[in-house]
Amino acid sequence: MQHTSCTEDRIQHLLDRCLDGLRQSPTAAHHWNVLMCSAGQSMNRWSLEELVKRDPENFIILLQQILKKTKEVQEQCQYELVAPLAIMFSSTLLQTPYCPPDKGLIEKAIEVFRCFLTWPEPYCSVCKDLLSTLQLEIKAPGISFQRLVREEQFLNSPGQSSKTMTVLLMNPCEVPADFLSVAEQLSRIQHSQEETYINLIKHAFQSALGTKYPLQSIHRALQAKNVNELGSIFSTISDILEAAAAMKDPVKGRSHVIQGLEQLRESMRVPASNGRRSDGMLQTLPLPTAKCYMFHWEKDNFDVLNTLLEHEPDDQETNGRRPILSSDEDNQNTTLRVVVFGADHVAGKVARAYNSLRRKESACPRLSRVFRLQFYFVPVKRDSAAGQGSLKSHCPVVQSPKGAALSNDPHLTATGDSTNDIANLLGMLDPWYERNTLGLMNLPANVVCQQTSKTESESYDSSYEQRLPILADLVLYYCRNASRPTLIQLYQAELTLADGERRTEVFVHSLELGHTAGTRAIKAMGAASKRFGIDSDREAVPLKLEVVSNRVVISGRSQWKRETKVCTSVNVTKACKNPEELDAKMECLQLTMTEVLKRQSGKCKKGYNQQLSTTEVKVDKVQVSGAENTTFAVCLDQDEKKILQSVTRCDISVCYKPDSSTDWRLRKAPSSAQIQPLNPTFCSLLCLPIVTFSGALP
Repeated sequence: MQHTSCTEDRIQHLLDRCLDGLRQSPTAAHHWNVLMCSAGQSMNRWSLEELVKRDPENFIILLQQILKKTKEVQEQCQYELVAPLAIMFSSTLLQTPYCPPDKGLIEKAIEVFRCFLTWPEPYCSVCKDLLSTLQLEIKAPGISFQRLVREEQFLNSPGQSSKTMTVLLMNPCEVPADFLSVAEQLSRIQHSQEETYINLIKHAFQSALGTKYPLQSIHRALQAKNVNELGSIFSTISDILEAAAAMKDPVKGRSHVIQGLEQLRESMRVPASNGRRSDGMLQTLPLPTAKCYMFHWEKDNFDVLNTLLEHEPDDQETNGRRPILSSDEDNQNTTLRVVVFGADHVAGKVARAYNSLRRKESACPRLSRVFRLQFYFVPVKRDSAAGQGSLKSHCPVVQSPKGAALSNDPHLTATGDSTNDIANLLGMLDPWYERNTLGLMNLPANVVCQQTSKTESESYDSSYEQRLPILADLVLYYCRNASRPTLIQLYQAELTLADGERRTEVFVHSLELGHTAGTRAIKAMGAASKRFGIDSDREAVPLKLEVVSNRVVISGRSQWKRETKVCTSVNVTKACKNPEELDAKMECLQLTMTEVLKRQSGKCKKGYNQQLSTTEVKVDKVQVSGAENTTFAVCLDQDEKKILQSVTRCDISVCYKPDSSTDWRLRKAPSSAQIQPLNPTFCSLLCLPIVTFSGALP
């Protein structure tokens, strides 16, 4: 029996809890309304990191236990655990103060994770990225930490000009006040260049030489220097690490780093080591908080991001047009993480903003010429009390003043709130997203937004760290460790208004027509809605509609059906709630019609619908027209600000790119047959790329 310490047992227990309950694939998902991760499970990874950073030796223990678990996963073919283990190993290694070369830990990791290169996507790609990191760490210890901080703190030299900017987009009407407070706190954190230089220089010495030179001695030597001198030392270290990383021989690369740092130590006048033994001790040097910008975001465009161009000087060398999310990026591009908080109606805003951005950048590249855009989505439960009450004072509700029947649809949401189906879809496609990002919704806002206490440990350097609320830590973890876009299909609605105007709108989740759309407009008025009253489907004014739909069948053949119905509502929702609906080849919509079978009218009383029938069917195209001059209201993605009235016809279908030749996926020949789309049509579909940890599981 192997004897372990109490700390090892605690780390092992938390690691097991982090992985417990992860689904094998979307086909193994439970019912839509049952969240696999409890509030406790979504906090396990954060708790594990808090425990590990108390002692530098804990990082080695965790890395060893991850490797042990990974071997078990390989033997048992537990696909669902490959990506989480690879991501956890990478993030742990990034923060490890010193990885002794005599332990051969990185070499063992390369041997273990190399076996997954023959596994299907996305497992092989996740492990391939980790293996690239491991190869660099053998040659240039600590280079991953150095590169990340350089990019997030804008410390790169002209020869190494990669940057990473993080933007937090929030609508004050839609998120809890505590979330806004945390975002503002993140945007206010500024690390001085001097302390960042000192932190990185100390990190470089410790990563390569361990305790050979006490960090206190290095710190004292650096404090006597000005910012320019520190910048020169840091630049020298960066050159040493990058030169070592470019070498083919790992032994020569590591020797180059050690020799370069020894020479630099002499010039810095740090006392020499007293033989093999040293009075120094390892210290955990925390990652500096990434530079963040916070914007209040309410419109269906990304124009607010143009203000960031003021922080980016125009590069005269970058004069070619570059598509959004181009795979031909060079190493000098600035990565822009766009983090959006909200529910499905906010996902709809992101979709329309993304579509608008593509069109603008295609005509006149601006943002995409400077930034490599990545979109992140953090689900938030909509605060109906605060949100709808605020809508009346901040935003116009309907885009057309013309009237239509207004009421409510009990089949969607009883309160008219926005759902979180898109976030749940991302969670079904990527279990690690479900556990670490979607799980935020299970935690009370006052818990995730409270200030955390400092780590009480002599080996933890808290002088440089600014403690953050749990929410901030979870968001930064998501941004730093998620790197693969999951493509969410967009849909378009071609609308014809009563005055003959035609317009095309984009949506990602749902389109509500008739009674449901009108009711959302009334509820958005807040207190004023009491004067209008909100009727149920029983009291709704029926609409005579002609509905033409192409039903989705297993054989793949078209089944067009034309029918005239008297309905209160016709709602179209993305079919994504069941595992069998996640197949990209079966992309379809759920058509729900609330039909009036019998209506009772009276001379003295208001008429009401005595008998109603709800029909649901899967379709890929829908055309709804008002018969006998009937007009209706349309609401996109449950967004009260995206309601159009006096619509006479609505054609719904999947959204295609205006010019598929500019697609980023076609700019470069795929390196593997596994990632080559089987159907050429796939490349022409317009999808919203939301970054997740592993991308979509097969």
